[in-house]
Amino acid sequence: MIDRAHHIYRVARDGGPAHVIESGGEWRELDGELFGRYAAGAPVDPAGLGLLAPLEPSKIVAVGLNYRDHAAEMNKPLPAEPLIFLKPSTAVV
Repeated sequence: MIDRAHHIYRVARDGGPAHVIESGGEWRELDGELFGRYAAGAPVDPAGLGLLAPLEPSKIVAVGLNYRDHAAEMNKPLPAEPLIFLKPSTAVV
């Protein structure tokens, strides 16, 4: 049974990325669908888990020098148009 107050983490395990539930200091596998119905599965030792980003992004679009203060910190003039650039999904830790 999952307590109403619980945390869900995306973690690295031996088999690859997985979701686990922490409730009351007890860690268990997440059985079911993350955005649907799920339940607490088998117990998990948190010592063997590596914390991952909550979700795996498909792409990251960023805007550079988009704030006056940021441009001033960088000693750069404000651009006439936004500077848009992409980052790989692996940039999320």
